[in-house]
Amino acid sequence: MEETFPLLFAAVIGFGHAFEADHILAVSTLVSKSKSNQQVLSNGFIWGLGHTSTIFIMGLLFLIFQVHVLKEYFDFLEIFVGIMLILLGVYRLWASYKREAKAVTHSHDREAYGIGLVHGLAGSGGLILLVMADLESKWEMIAYLSLFGIGSALGMAVAAILLRLPILKGSFFEQRKRIFVWIASILCVGYGVHILLRFI
Repeated sequence: MEETFPLLFAAVIGFGHAFEADHILAVSTLVSKSKSNQQVLSNGFIWGLGHTSTIFIMGLLFLIFQVHVLKEYFDFLEIFVGIMLILLGVYRLWASYKREAKAVTHSHDREAYGIGLVHGLAGSGGLILLVMADLESKWEMIAYLSLFGIGSALGMAVAAILLRLPILKGSFFEQRKRIFVWIASILCVGYGVHILLRFI
């Protein structure tokens, strides 16, 4: 019973994992581009799938090759997350300034998936080490990673739609949308710089 206990909460933990600050900030840069709630949900869910893909692949590497890597190496990969957040924020500020965001009509699923992949790199180490410490069965580890990924994808879809609430159609829509983009982009750049400063 003790061995299966982590599996019972894998999806719940994954759901909560989606609401971490760097995840929210990254997805916020996609929310203002989307033209419908369906696109927002799709972007959030696809981000979660990208995140899950990286975690699952790295988990399989641990299982197949019995690779043992210090958690510090995975923490170091957060540098890529910091750089990505800065680039996302700067690009969104530039696009808003150029008013290019208004012309966007597609769902940005590829971009969302790529962002999720990078985030999976940074967050995979601690998760995999935790699972390996608590679960002896390889099938249990695969089940944990899968359930965690499903919860993460669903959590990010919910987070994305919640982020859209301030910029739903209504009075002063364009003004609210522009303010949202600028605040989200500046916070994105700021948090990315914060991550990089931890490694200086």
